[in-house]
Amino acid sequence: MVDRNSTMIAAEPRWLFELTQDDSRRLEWDPFLKEARLVGGAERAGLDVRAWCVARNGLGMETNYISFNPPGVCAVVTTRGPWLFRSFSGS
Repeated sequence: MVDRNSTMIAAEPRWLFELTQDDSRRLEWDPFLKEARLVGGAERAGLDVRAWCVARNGLGMETNYISFNPPGVCAVVTTRGPWLFRSFSGS
């Protein structure tokens, strides 16, 4: 069952994974952010790659990929940012 806050997307998992992990395209689909980029010279997301994201409200945080297994799952932890996100992680 799909609730009214859900959107069904008919696409291959690998394509969706690549889109969501491509920071050069992140602002095309993520209305929460005003900046998204990889740091430290990385050109693609991957294990031990760091990313910098800034929300529209100006709060920014750096995350580090601690797991990267396309097209299934990736996970990040915060390495720098406001106190509110000091213990943030997500997958």
